[in-house]
Amino acid sequence: MATTRAFCGASDRAIPEPVRGGSPDPPRHRREHGARVPCPCAADRETRRAPAERATPTRVAGALAGALLGVLAISGCTQVATEPKAGRAWPPPPQPARIVLQQVVLGAKDFEKPDFFSALGRLIVGDQRQTFLRPQAVALDGDRRLYIADQEHQAIHVFDLKEGKARFWDRVERTLFVSPAGVAVLDGGNVAVSDSMLNRVFVLTPDGKLVRQIDRPGGFRRPTGMAYDAGRRLFYVVDTLAHDVCVFRLTGEYLRCFGAPGTGDGLLNFPTYIAVDGQGLIYVTDSLNFRVQIFNAEEKYVRQIGKLGDATGFMAVPKGVAVDSHGHLYVADSALSTVQVFDRDGTLLLAFGERGDGPGSFQIPTGLAIGPGDRIYVCDAFARRLQVFQYVEPNDETTKNP
Repeated sequence: MATTRAFCGASDRAIPEPVRGGSPDPPRHRREHGARVPCPCAADRETRRAPAERATPTRVAGALAGALLGVLAISGCTQVATEPKAGRAWPPPPQPARIVLQQVVLGAKDFEKPDFFSALGRLIVGDQRQTFLRPQAVALDGDRRLYIADQEHQAIHVFDLKEGKARFWDRVERTLFVSPAGVAVLDGGNVAVSDSMLNRVFVLTPDGKLVRQIDRPGGFRRPTGMAYDAGRRLFYVVDTLAHDVCVFRLTGEYLRCFGAPGTGDGLLNFPTYIAVDGQGLIYVTDSLNFRVQIFNAEEKYVRQIGKLGDATGFMAVPKGVAVDSHGHLYVADSALSTVQVFDRDGTLLLAFGERGDGPGSFQIPTGLAIGPGDRIYVCDAFARRLQVFQYVEPNDETTKNP
């Protein structure tokens, strides 16, 4: 496990002031589709427009040939499309980098591998691939699939990282998603989706087919974050308005809940996200108590990390939480627009990101997940993107400060 010295420069960095006045999560965007109003001067432009050239067979054939050559050039590339590396690292030079920005993803086009027929189809009917609107939660099925819950799209983005294909789930059978808030990968590649407005949790196959629904006695009040303990085969669902966490078997059998409304040890005040590490420790973001609480495998309180404040080591509205292979705890803070990294004892090691819309900055970060090789995926909700970072071990010479 890396020591505190592996993340040098943590204590010298100030975090921007939190958002003042109101919740960090603005109201839901509503889209209205109206009829297009013609420009009043359109008729006048028509009278001045030069006559169009006659479309002869030769010209049509030449245009089609040029378009097809362009499509072939695109489809000949087999590398997944990405934005260029932004050249940011934390801590900044000359200190050795520990977190490096790898990629900024805006939607399906940044994951899909182009092929001839899909490129030709986009040439004819336009590019209809989905972009993110409000990514809220992210989960990975190893290095195979990436799932993103998008509350504004009211859907789940599904990316096959091996084949370079993207899918878009906006419903389960005949039930449309309303506000997908959480996503978690279970055994066998199945995936769980929580909808905080439908107050339901669905378990789906990798193809989006319904396996079962999971519910607590009396029903969820607002299911949000979820986590799966593969070692004990237990599934955890945060119920934000009930101020507790429910525990289930994969069969959907309800076992128990832990937590209750309050501010003391083990009590919760609007919890949101949850993670489980390899030792069975459970990390719950206790958002309006401004902390992360840690419970053991028996769901007994162990300790807390963080308290209200706007400097490094403090929290304002903690949201996404995850643990890497070295036991480092990552916490996204929506109000501070940063991700803080702690060791197992709660000592701050590093903070990266700040408020802004440039690469490596955040506009209300929410869910986060850590994939193979300690790659860090952060939902940058109001910047409408997913940002991908890489943790660099102290002796790793393959990734250096840009």
